[in-house]
Amino acid sequence: MSVVEPDRQHVDNLERIVDPEVRAAYLFLICNAACLKRFQCEPGQHGVIPDVRFFDEQGNQPYAFIPNQKNLLFYFRLPAVRAAGFDADALRERFEDVAESPSGEWKVRLRDLEDARRLFTYVFSNAPN
Repeated sequence: MSVVEPDRQHVDNLERIVDPEVRAAYLFLICNAACLKRFQCEPGQHGVIPDVRFFDEQGNQPYAFIPNQKNLLFYFRLPAVRAAGFDADALRERFEDVAESPSGEWKVRLRDLEDARRLFTYVFSNAPN
């Protein structure tokens, strides 16, 4: 993991995004994440790939997303996949682009602000305490 300057990283991430709806989705996610009591949200970098990571109070990383030019790729990491309250089939009912990685993580492609709102509500209404 590379050390990044959070504000600069968010600016870089927003500049990478070409679709205004995806920029709005990014801002919605990070602004609302800042209000969460049980999670900390911070930008990071995995090699050359920028991401935004959600850490719980135990230091686990149950969620993350990658900003792309025309979408955000939101990940349910293994701690979230294993937690009660989440279901891949329920995600597929709510979102058109849901996939499972070879490691068993779930990926949801967000294309606009409405996708981000629905995902945030689903995740943080169902996140285990």
